[in-house]
Amino acid sequence: MRNFFLLLIIFYFLTLFQISFLNFLKVQPNFIFILFLFILIFGKSNNFKVLSAFLAGLFLDIFSNLILGTTIMTFLLIYFLIKIILDNFRKINLYTLSILIILGTLIFELLLPLNSYLFSKFFGSSNFLQFNFNYTLFLKLIYNLILGLLGFYMLKLYRYKPT
Repeated sequence: MRNFFLLLIIFYFLTLFQISFLNFLKVQPNFIFILFLFILIFGKSNNFKVLSAFLAGLFLDIFSNLILGTTIMTFLLIYFLIKIILDNFRKINLYTLSILIILGTLIFELLLPLNSYLFSKFFGSSNFLQFNFNYTLFLKLIYNLILGLLGFYMLKLYRYKPT
């Protein structure tokens, strides 16, 4: 229960920090996604991992103009895809983490507009299917990669081991 409240507070403040203060070249690093990826790599309980996917998506849904549930569904789908990938890796090092960050960011940027379009069709609003693959995606990849590698290095310094 204590971990739940701690995760709730951390996701809340990271979401506020991400959407309000950071906007470099119209691109924000995705702290929520990076924390979620670290929970997938270092977490022990699958229930806690699913809960973190739900909370990460919930906070991003609350503070965005998307239909509630769009980002939650995106994070849950990413959870299952990354879990399948992590089951095939024996050891997590900087190379495999870089692949996971790049692949996860691409999947997130692909699934979020797709889920938004599907949710808008289901709930009857008019939303166009738009994928935004331009220089901003490249900058998001670089930001997330730098944040992820720095975070992984910091966790390795404190001797956390991936599960």
